Amino acid sequence: MLASWALKTQTSYNAHLKKWFSYCKSRNIKNPYDASFKEAAEFLSYLFYQEQQKHGVIAATRSALSAILPLREGKMFGNDPTVQKILKGIFKLRLTLAKYTVTYNQSYIDSLPPNSILLISGIYQIAC
Repeated sequence: MLASWALKTQTSYNAHLKKWFSYCKSRNIKNPYDASFKEAAEFLSYLFYQEQQKHGVIAATRSALSAILPLREGKMFGNDPTVQKILKGIFKLRLTLAKYTVTYNQSYIDSLPPNSILLISGIYQIAC
């Protein structure tokens, strides 16, 4: 199964699965590859409440767990309705901030002279 994953996927999943294995050991979950959906869902909650992880990290963890946990009633872990509700709740409770908080004024930029004129006037100002 690992051979089918792209290198970036392997690297990403490895980090999340290490945490999962450590969590399983601390909770006496005997086989991390055969844990119940409830145990895995509790792990996602643990990441949110105890480790204060963001939605993106938890979503990536869900994907990693989906890759290793057995199907339940024909569904992967990440497609389970309860798991989907957990992720939706996490998204709503801890909204992600916009990457950029400053925007530019397009009308101001449009009002500027062409770059060639700006460049010449900039060189003139430096020389004076």
